[in-house]
Amino acid sequence: MRDTQKAAFSKRLIQAMRETDVGRKPGTKHGVNAAALQRIAGVSREMARRYLEGMAIPNPDPMKAIADWLGVRIAWLRDGEGPMRAEPLPWHVAEKDENHVLAENVIVLTSEEQRLLNEAYKKMSHEDRKRLLDLAKRFTELKL
Repeated sequence: MRDTQKAAFSKRLIQAMRETDVGRKPGTKHGVNAAALQRIAGVSREMARRYLEGMAIPNPDPMKAIADWLGVRIAWLRDGEGPMRAEPLPWHVAEKDENHVLAENVIVLTSEEQRLLNEAYKKMSHEDRKRLLDLAKRFTELKL
């Protein structure tokens, strides 16, 4: 793997970590929680440091664990491909905007509610996320 690819991965990793409560740690070298990265990725402290310094890129298993933890797409984290975040949940979440008419089936949440739900979702295991999405799908299919 070329050094430029490793450096680009490091920048995306740090960006994603800084944007989350679980990854952010002000006052540290990169402003991120390296100990949490180490724990989530299941790697040594040295390897976590190498990820953050642009000296290494995780293998597939740690890469998936990190992407799930941060709520980002693996392709974006690894290669910078596509959007950072996965598609939204099956229901549409929108801010109220006087310039736009919201559809009947839109759930309107405040920015704070969106942030809290996003953080809770990022902390869920892959299996719990799947269960939640299955439940949401069943609710959207109900004729209420």
